[in-house]
Amino acid sequence: MAPSLRRSSRRAAASAEVSPAPPAAKRRRRASPSPNPDAKAKAARKTEPEAAREPGDAVPGQDGMVYGFDGAPTSSYEFEREQRMRANAAFLDSLGLGDAKAGLAALAAPAAKKTGPSRRGIKAKREKAKPLPRRKSSRIRGEAADGLQIDTEVAGRVSVSVRAGADPAVAHARAAALKAEVVEAAAPPRVADGPLTLSSTTASEEYGAEFLTTLKRLSAEAEAAGADGADSPVPLGAMAVAERMSKLAIDDEDQVAKVVPDRIYGLAVHPAASALLVAVGDKQGNLGLWNASAGADAEDDGVVNYAPHTRPISRLQYGADGARLYSWSYDGSVRAMDLERESFEHVYKTPESDHGWLQSGCVPARAQNDLWVCDSEGTVKLLDLRRGTGQVAWAKALHEKKINTVEASPAHDHLFATAGLDRVVKLWDKRKLGGGAKKMLLATLPLSRSVNSAYFSCDGEYLLSTSQCNKLNLYHKPYAWAATDKKPTHSVSHDNQTGRWLSTFHAVWHPKQPGVFICGSMQQPRSIEVFHTDNKGRRIMNIQGDYLGSVHSRLAFHPTLDVIAGGNSSGRVSILKEPGTAP
Repeated sequence: MAPSLRRSSRRAAASAEVSPAPPAAKRRRRASPSPNPDAKAKAARKTEPEAAREPGDAVPGQDGMVYGFDGAPTSSYEFEREQRMRANAAFLDSLGLGDAKAGLAALAAPAAKKTGPSRRGIKAKREKAKPLPRRKSSRIRGEAADGLQIDTEVAGRVSVSVRAGADPAVAHARAAALKAEVVEAAAPPRVADGPLTLSSTTASEEYGAEFLTTLKRLSAEAEAAGADGADSPVPLGAMAVAERMSKLAIDDEDQVAKVVPDRIYGLAVHPAASALLVAVGDKQGNLGLWNASAGADAEDDGVVNYAPHTRPISRLQYGADGARLYSWSYDGSVRAMDLERESFEHVYKTPESDHGWLQSGCVPARAQNDLWVCDSEGTVKLLDLRRGTGQVAWAKALHEKKINTVEASPAHDHLFATAGLDRVVKLWDKRKLGGGAKKMLLATLPLSRSVNSAYFSCDGEYLLSTSQCNKLNLYHKPYAWAATDKKPTHSVSHDNQTGRWLSTFHAVWHPKQPGVFICGSMQQPRSIEVFHTDNKGRRIMNIQGDYLGSVHSRLAFHPTLDVIAGGNSSGRVSILKEPGTAP
């Protein structure tokens, strides 16, 4: 065989040894597993025509399962629930509520958020604020008092004066730090001694004379009727008083008038029953008289002003016959408006050597010749008006700090009470004036904060105090106490925090009806609150009105009529009475 043929046969044999597997037809196939019955059912369901399924049709082979609205199997309960929801939605659509809902949603859509200023570019460097030291008073810091007192404060400019005995260097350094002007401490200016003529500072001469004639007529009527009344009124229970007080209203503009230019400190109502005459004293020493029955045609709506003092008039009180109006003032003087002499009579003036001021006082109902005064140094003085002008019969320091009120009992001539800044009310026996303070003291009534006032009820059965610890305290039968600390018989919670710009609250008694007293209120809407001892001193009535829009710190009852007069810190007086009644 030729060499070329032998090489070709060898290549053919090599290719035959590496040839592929037998043809596909002759290869054995792997046995596949037997099909799952569930898979067959699923496959069968997939092959069913969609038209054959209806929502709610039972799912073959599954108890309690039906086809849902989306064609997926679901429980019968879920299907019925969705069916009810669809029916309700269709009913609401038929009423057109869907469109209304969409409209409301559009109206209630939140406004587009406002974009703030751009923060791109140079970033502001903010330094972390250092915490300031906690503020502490000089007393807590252990520092001596700076010896300054505010003299005047007008439009943000403060003038201060140096107290007696203070270190001038320390006081001036403190004033410089406060940027306050230092002025010399001067005694408050006083009106000249002696009587002052009843010349009005606001009314014309003609109307002033007419007003004076009206005052004389009213005083004569009160004196003829008897200021104490011929017959004592029948005491009324809490429900009867509430029924009468519920008739009082202030819904007419004629029941409000600006009587004095500044804040009211003192208020009194004339006892005459034929007209409503209210007297008020303000912070500047002005005395305003308002004849609320004068009518709209009267000059200045029946308001007349006088200037008997130069500092706040802290207390006003009519005499028993209504012919004299006593006024106590911070300028250190007491005057009496005498209608017969047509003048402001000089009654008392503190000595020039006194460093404090005259705070308050009273004329006892059963001792019209006695006149009490108290001052900011804690001293009480008794004057006998029969001895002449300015004659002090007795004086004694009874408190460590300022005395806010001194009040004599209207039923027991020997009792009088004092209340002051030293957080205590004290009861004293006038019969032991010559024996010293310890022998005079009958009871001490301590409180947690300063006491604004303490007054006896008209029958002398209760003593009522108003304090800065937000309490109105009632003490029953003070005339029967021993010289020990006493707790109040009834204590009523009451917000007495009037702040710096309002006069402090003084709860006052009805002058003829035992057990009834009233007080101003800090609540909104503004009101005047009526209380009764039969109700354990709690409130029985809250009088409101359309024209009672401010806090009335000073209040007074009319002695014989169902009328309440109130004064606020802008110089306005409000009259609360039954609508349609005269005067």
